Amino acid sequence: YEKDGKTYMHFFHGLTSSSIQIYNWPANPKRIRLMNSGKDLPFKFELLERNYPADNERGKDRLYIHVQGIPADEYVSEPIVIEITWED
Repeated sequence: YEKDGKTYMHFFHGLTSSSIQIYNWPANPKRIRLMNSGKDLPFKFELLERNYPADNERGKDRLYIHVQGIPADEYVSEPIVIEITWED
């Protein structure tokens, strides 16, 4: 959900990976933080091939924000919450 210009992503059942990919964002991220620990997470922009069946333009590239370094194994028994602060 969104609040005060920030987006909060809740992974109620944890994650099976140490990274996530985000597309369709409102602005460039200023900071991405793991709320469980308060730790900043590294991120970068990557051009990846669209490969999901829902994409109408299959095979065309799409720019993603690739968030890395999520310690998913440390939070197996609790939801993972990620906060994204956007640039103005």
